[in-house]
Amino acid sequence: MVEHRIRVAEAIAAARQDAGVSQRDLAERLGRDKRTIQKWEKGEMKIALEDFLAVFDALKVQVEPYSKWIRHPELFPNG
Repeated sequence: MVEHRIRVAEAIAAARQDAGVSQRDLAERLGRDKRTIQKWEKGEMKIALEDFLAVFDALKVQVEPYSKWIRHPELFPNG
């Protein structure tokens, strides 16, 4: 598994937990299966940008505090 996918997975899981939302509740809010949320949070399945942003919208949290987790050092060498 690639490192940036793990960071994306950790950002999703942390945002959901910080919002106090269960995987099942998030899945319902997104119209997805709970297994999809589980796979995203484990980094087992890639997540599209639209879905990533939809997660934060569904959680009603800003993506910015979690964006530092997903920056790939080679793509953003200056942070």
